[in-house]
Amino acid sequence: MARDVAGALCWYSAERAATKLRWGLAVDEAERDGLQEIAAGCGGTDVVATALGTSEVAARRLQP
Repeated sequence: MARDVAGALCWYSAERAATKLRWGLAVDEAERDGLQEIAAGCGGTDVVATALGTSEVAARRLQP
């Protein structure tokens, strides 16, 4: 995969995970598997999001 495309996919998957965390949205098995497949090529991506309306911070590391 081209380097810029891989970087964009890593960024996108991190943003998607952050949005899910921030809004407390569910992730189904297929979506989780897809995000983990992308993350496998990212070398581990830290995702940090603040839940809306709170000061609670949720953090996850995207990795297989």
